Amino acid sequence: MKHTKIFIAVIFITAFQQNGFSQAKDYKLLKFDFSLGAAFPAKQGIGFVTAFEPKVNISNKFAVGLKAEVALMARGASFNQNGGSLNVVTNFMVQPTVDFYITKLIFRPFVGIGAGVYNFGSNENTTADSKQSDFEKVSLFGICPRVGFEVWHFRVSGEYNIVPKTGVVDNNYASVKLGFFFGGGKK
Repeated sequence: MKHTKIFIAVIFITAFQQNGFSQAKDYKLLKFDFSLGAAFPAKQGIGFVTAFEPKVNISNKFAVGLKAEVALMARGASFNQNGGSLNVVTNFMVQPTVDFYITKLIFRPFVGIGAGVYNFGSNENTTADSKQSDFEKVSLFGICPRVGFEVWHFRVSGEYNIVPKTGVVDNNYASVKLGFFFGGGKK
């Protein structure tokens, strides 16, 4: 939590200093991203991810935001003639983000990063003996580097969520998202 507060403080100090970073000259100030995509847990499995991210264009090249994301993933599936088991994981997180846009053209590639608390919940189901484990919850601090591009009001991004392990469980996951945004376009 302390790291998140420091990260947010650095973003706001950068956003509101008076040396040319106070507002984008060529782009509208506020932007709202919506995206959907696929999530890929580190070891095996697949899932679904959706995100909403309001942003402020603090300059033509930088945008700061606050991303809310939900991921639902099936990982650790195993099946045989006697039945199988499936570990279902949900993740909810809210994290401050920073994006750096490489160009001011219609095609705008970017690199970015976010950091915050990931709230995981998991449940394992076994069909062989109809056993269901207890719902386990854990909150962990993690970071999310990302790359992508925007064209007009459409956005494509790839992200890798780096989160510490819980026991032997690898919580890292990648996601590929397609989305659109309102606002934030050329003035």
